[in-house]
Amino acid sequence: MVDNLQFLEDEFVKDRLLELIRQPDLWLIFISRSKCPGWLIGAYLKYRNFCTITETDLELSEDEIRKYLKERGMDECSPNDVRFVQSYCRGHGLAIRLLCDQALIEGRPVKGQDVFDPDLFERSRLVFWDYVDREVYQKWDEELIDFIMKISIVQEFTLELATEISGSARARYYLEAAVSVGNIVTIEKDIYRFEENVVQSMERRRYLKLTQEQIYELYYNAGLYYRKHGQVVQALEMFQKCHHVGQISEILIENAKYNPSVTYMYELRKYYLEMDEKAVRDRVELIAGLCMIQSLRLDVEKSEYWYSILQEKERMAEGKTKRLARSYLAYLDIALPHRGSSNIADLIKKSATLLMNREISLPEFSVTSNASTMMNGGKDFCEWSRHDKELASTLGKIVPFVLGKAGEGLVELALAESSFEKGLDDYEVMRLIAKGQMKADAAGKLEQSYVGAGLMARLHLYNGHPEDARELLVSFKERAQAAEKQKIVWNIENMLCQIAMYTEQKTEVDNWLLQAPDENQEFYCMERYRYLTKVHIYLAMKRYDAANALLQKLLYYAQLYSRTYIRMECELLDAILQKELGLPWEENFQKLLSQAEIYGFTRVISQEAGMAHRLLKAKSWTFRDNSYKKRLYAETEKMAKQYPGYMSFQGKLEGPIEDKALQILKLQALGRSNEKIAEELHISVSTVKYHCRENYRKLGVNGKAAAIAEARKRQLI
Repeated sequence: MVDNLQFLEDEFVKDRLLELIRQPDLWLIFISRSKCPGWLIGAYLKYRNFCTITETDLELSEDEIRKYLKERGMDECSPNDVRFVQSYCRGHGLAIRLLCDQALIEGRPVKGQDVFDPDLFERSRLVFWDYVDREVYQKWDEELIDFIMKISIVQEFTLELATEISGSARARYYLEAAVSVGNIVTIEKDIYRFEENVVQSMERRRYLKLTQEQIYELYYNAGLYYRKHGQVVQALEMFQKCHHVGQISEILIENAKYNPSVTYMYELRKYYLEMDEKAVRDRVELIAGLCMIQSLRLDVEKSEYWYSILQEKERMAEGKTKRLARSYLAYLDIALPHRGSSNIADLIKKSATLLMNREISLPEFSVTSNASTMMNGGKDFCEWSRHDKELASTLGKIVPFVLGKAGEGLVELALAESSFEKGLDDYEVMRLIAKGQMKADAAGKLEQSYVGAGLMARLHLYNGHPEDARELLVSFKERAQAAEKQKIVWNIENMLCQIAMYTEQKTEVDNWLLQAPDENQEFYCMERYRYLTKVHIYLAMKRYDAANALLQKLLYYAQLYSRTYIRMECELLDAILQKELGLPWEENFQKLLSQAEIYGFTRVISQEAGMAHRLLKAKSWTFRDNSYKKRLYAETEKMAKQYPGYMSFQGKLEGPIEDKALQILKLQALGRSNEKIAEELHISVSTVKYHCRENYRKLGVNGKAAAIAEARKRQLI
């Protein structure tokens, strides 16, 4: 047995060990706290009798934890105690041992009480850090420890960031050493990542070894790096930790100059909201920024309060400040989400006059809010759609003049979307998309171009070509990633999830849901499209309470901010939900049909495929225009036939489930643990785990509970 392999440097010993590996009658056990060292890789690849046991393989299961607790004399441990140990210690043997030691030192367990709690865990963790300091860090080079201590103020970093924080020209050497001496840092695609335990233990070490000024300097260096690279959220976090008010103020003022869809205004709301009102009133940009943030937070009263403050500023100021305030007032008149779009044409014409007279200079606009829509992006343009060609003719040249680059291709793409929503000629839609997208690309406006890509993807989907839609979006996602447009990337992933619902790719939907925004923390109107996708998923999963809760928030937002199209989408989903629950739904569905007919929209209904088709076939509905009715019914029936499994997630199995695997599923459904299943079927625990992984893959799920539910749904068990 050879321990601490990561510290081996003697070439003679390395050669001797390689010789020993070739001896068939000898069993060598190497123990290392790092990945396989370079000098051993050749032998590892050549000799197939190598067995690698990773950290994860050594994690204790709940049954093993329960058994260990019993051996330590903790027979009174409840299921909550076992789950606590599993959750907090993550199966780590030493951590579990130290936690139990601490409990026994403190006279636990006490009858009738849980043995473990977070405070006890924190005290045991201090003992763990002492152990790590004494038994691990003390064996490392002192300069390496000092380097890691400094750069571990961040968990993820590049070589450049490590150099900026530490101020060391030897950063590359130290990072290579850190990778080789232990399982403390990993690297993937030039991004290094510290293990969580390392970050926590080094934080403790910093406060023991460094002065407050030295610690602040580390955070300041990191903040400068992030600011230089446009990562303002991370920059502000670092500057706040070193209490650098000047840098924080500069970033907030600079960030407030731009539209929230292209900056981090909402993400930084806590910094803006914590600012002293007097400091805000001194800067036009900050007043405008607070006005926009409160509108995004659905606080119309506070948004209008800051708008009035800006009006007062414009009246009282002179020179450049007066012109700047007037410019932001004109911008907010058009851009504020809660103001609606009923008088948008008049506002654009008014702004055009002010621009021509050089009385204002407008900040950058975002018409789409990074979504794949012009008509329903930053504003709702359903009313515009009723007179689309007429308005396009009168505003076609004014819009690019007022909105700048954000107006390039806008008219063509908006016309394309209006025609698409009405189910009109595909050829004309594609012609307009091509023209608008080329204008947007020439102006360098990726978010405008995404509207064209999104419309083409929807057109492919409606024509029964989901793979073409997916291929187009994946290609555009690569383009957005290269341009570092993360908000567009998120919305593309949202569209890909929607396609997955049509094509019954449940695993893809499950994976998307894991990283979807949480509406229960705070409702953010810019996430409305991802929220709508979540409602669809909740309905498909029959999580009706969750679907209804989110739907009501969306309906409130749509009514408050005059979002006609989103309201129609939500009312349709609400009708589907009410029908599923056996509640009255017909009256509201008839109102929705009448409103959709006013605008000539068919796709808002037909996009729900079989779900909408069943509602339409449930009874006879009233329409004023028989041609619209025929178009709507034909489209919806077409979608229902093309995507019969839409929102059912009853896709084909990835492969047949073997008899043994099916036995394991049945025993899991009875509540048996992996160890009990192995004992009952006379197989190893690792074999049970293998079959479980295969079952999850074939059923398209991510865990035991979901596998059992899916198996029952398919009547396999």
